[in-house]
Amino acid sequence: MFGADNHHGRVVEPKKIIKQMNERADISFTLHDLRRTFCSVAETIGVGTYTLKRLLNHKTSRSDVTAGYTVLTAEELREPADRICKRLSEYAGVKSCSDESSLGQLTKQLTSLCKEQRLELMSALLA
Repeated sequence: MFGADNHHGRVVEPKKIIKQMNERADISFTLHDLRRTFCSVAETIGVGTYTLKRLLNHKTSRSDVTAGYTVLTAEELREPADRICKRLSEYAGVKSCSDESSLGQLTKQLTSLCKEQRLELMSALLA
């Protein structure tokens, strides 16, 4: 989840990182606080109970027959996880993780232009 410059490409043991973040921000939070926040946000945007259980990697009880019939692949969990990420980003006041970059939007617009329009744009930019 959190990128790192190591051979894993991510934080493997987050205790030191969490401690540094708490010290730098002068706050105190735990990994469980992050799980609770993730769960609360998922609930506010209407993520289904079984989907949320899978996202949190929670076990279901043997008496929950419906859970046994509910099979969700990683790809099917990506969309609700992205929606949660987007809402968390909105709450934090940062650009959403699923928003396309300005460069990506510009590239898409440029590729939609015909050859004559691209040439006209290039000559206008060079003038």
